[in-house]
Amino acid sequence: KYKFSTGKWEKCQVIGENPPRAYHCAVVIRTYMFLIGGVGSEQNNLPPIIAIDLETYRTRTMNLIGNFIDGLIRSSAVYSLQDNSIICFGGYNTYRNVNVNEFYILRLPREIIIEDILRRRKANSNVVKKHLVHETNTPNQFSYDV
Repeated sequence: KYKFSTGKWEKCQVIGENPPRAYHCAVVIRTYMFLIGGVGSEQNNLPPIIAIDLETYRTRTMNLIGNFIDGLIRSSAVYSLQDNSIICFGGYNTYRNVNVNEFYILRLPREIIIEDILRRRKANSNVVKKHLVHETNTPNQFSYDV
């Protein structure tokens, strides 16, 4: 990760399965980075999607349900706020040796969404506690939680 305070890169110690991969794409969604596709150092079969928790640096292999291309490299991906999904497009299928001209919608696992909501609530409650505006004796002034 990059530390703006020092202007230097710092290596993160990732916990769990994180095989080397190239030609993948990555999407950051709140506190997770999703690594999609790619090839391993010896052209080995990689899990199609790994989620890395950016607070703990623990990895999680995503179990996919439905259609997705194993061996997908060089694709593009974006996050859809509308339905909490990752939309992948294009790339290259290393198993069939063909360019991919299709969209794939990957719905985020429920446990990741719930975990993220709980983290944000906790973070927001800490912010509110630190920034409470107290009542004053001045007329026409109110106190608000920020």
